[in-house]
Amino acid sequence: MPAEYAGLYTMLGAQLRAIDQHLSSRAPSGRHDVLFSTELLPANANIGESLLREETWQAVTVNLDRFQGLGVCAVKVAIKYPVLVSGFPRSTEYLEFYKRVALELRRRNIKMLAQMTNGFREPAFSSLPVETYYAGLTWERFKREKRQQAEVIIREVRPDS
Repeated sequence: MPAEYAGLYTMLGAQLRAIDQHLSSRAPSGRHDVLFSTELLPANANIGESLLREETWQAVTVNLDRFQGLGVCAVKVAIKYPVLVSGFPRSTEYLEFYKRVALELRRRNIKMLAQMTNGFREPAFSSLPVETYYAGLTWERFKREKRQQAEVIIREVRPDS
């Protein structure tokens, strides 16, 4: 560490030790069902068809390796509507990807938390090709398809929550 930061390092270290000591003194005894979790960003459906590349799978496994090292117990996976709807392009490939993610999480004893929100339309936020799919989307069709996707996630992907 550069000498110019030694004082700052010492001060911050003392503050962190004091905070840790304070929290430790207030910690209730007993076991709690807390799962430290994070999001598995390389598996976020907003990255679109890039999700289906082997490089993406490598990023998934590297992230999971690091999460295990940190003690992460649960991972949120963003499965965006409409990637698992049967009429959406490449939906069967997306389904196989998410089933593979779920299997890998189970193998590592990490809980899978599925999030099913809508894919972004704006290209600045998403590469998921939903613009033409959303064209003419009615409320009734949206509700029907969103339910269909939820059922596919529950039945095929089988997340823990």
